[in-house]
Amino acid sequence: MNIKPKLNSTVEKIDSAFFTLCRKLAYTSLKDLNFKMRRYISIVVDNKFERLLKIRLPFPKRYLFAIFATLQKEYAELSGNKEYAVKEARSEQIMVLARKHEVLRACGVVLTIVPDNKDVLEFLEKNRIKATLKGIEGEMKNLEMRITELKAIDKSEKKQDVGKVTIEDYSKIFAVLNKNGYKADIDMPVIDFIQTMKVYKQEVESHNKEMEKLKNRRK
Repeated sequence: MNIKPKLNSTVEKIDSAFFTLCRKLAYTSLKDLNFKMRRYISIVVDNKFERLLKIRLPFPKRYLFAIFATLQKEYAELSGNKEYAVKEARSEQIMVLARKHEVLRACGVVLTIVPDNKDVLEFLEKNRIKATLKGIEGEMKNLEMRITELKAIDKSEKKQDVGKVTIEDYSKIFAVLNKNGYKADIDMPVIDFIQTMKVYKQEVESHNKEMEKLKNRRK
């Protein structure tokens, strides 16, 4: 009797249960007022992902990475970071294309064994792909080229990114906010920091627009 599938299923269930427990003991939303900037900065600057936990327990790092990834997405949504949204959409597109590539590879394998397989032929027709091995190979190459292009864009953007954020960078931001009448420090909730930064940026943008109007009037 092959017990491997049953064993894998059991391991997956245990892993899922531990991940659920990890989430219950971690900060999983930036809207939690107890999740302060001191903790967030420690994670971002020093990669101390264990700071996501309210109670220190030896959970696998991959659990913490997954939780922090959702927090980064939430941060981008709350702050209105359009660049992050574009990167997310591109990553999803790469996954979709990669999945389609796998499906086409499977279609090719099936057609070599059963050339008149109805399901495969209908799938290819629906996607406007010639129902031949050459047709499938051609579409797979197109997908590979598109995936390579998207990954190249990601790589290029990463090279253009400024170096790793530091504690000094946050200190400067707090100083600027306080100088402009906004109360900000390392012990403020992350959600308050996001909202404060959003209001400050809107104020700066509004001021810049007014200055631009004045310049245009003088011309």
